[in-house]
Amino acid sequence: MRDHIHQTAKDDKIGAEEIAASYEKPDLFQDLRESIHNFRAKDFPYNFWPLQPHNYNVSRENWQELSSNTQAEIDIVLETPSYLFIGEAKYEEDGFETYGSAVLVHQLIREYVIARVLVDLLSHNRQVVPFIVGSSDKLASLQNTVQAKFMIRQGWLKKENILSWDCIENLASSGANNA
Repeated sequence: MRDHIHQTAKDDKIGAEEIAASYEKPDLFQDLRESIHNFRAKDFPYNFWPLQPHNYNVSRENWQELSSNTQAEIDIVLETPSYLFIGEAKYEEDGFETYGSAVLVHQLIREYVIARVLVDLLSHNRQVVPFIVGSSDKLASLQNTVQAKFMIRQGWLKKENILSWDCIENLASSGANNA
């Protein structure tokens, strides 16, 4: 989103009102706050912390903050005519960020929202495919975070899209061998 806004700042600037309107569309994130509030992960001892009043709330007072949140960094972005792949790279003991002061408080959810809103605003017919890359010995703990479990339950993240760096290396080397 940040890169798109920067590239189009002269002629086609996306404003806070447009971002909020896209976010609130019934087929996008209109009920996201309620979904997060009601989420209970089966066989998981932790749930989301209680939401603060401004979290995932796109009232007129929060439009500017929502717009600011959509300019956050996504580690890996790959674009094809049909897909927008968004990846979060994790090293060692890194967890997923949670900023209670933000409208889009949870890192994985924020990144997915950014990508979906951007695709919507640009009227692109692309499917957003989130993925996570981490060390082989940390994949289970990445899968068991409340954010990953929520994304999987929503159907936004597939469990098989939580990959190890070894898997990425193997994909890269097999692609190079077939070139």
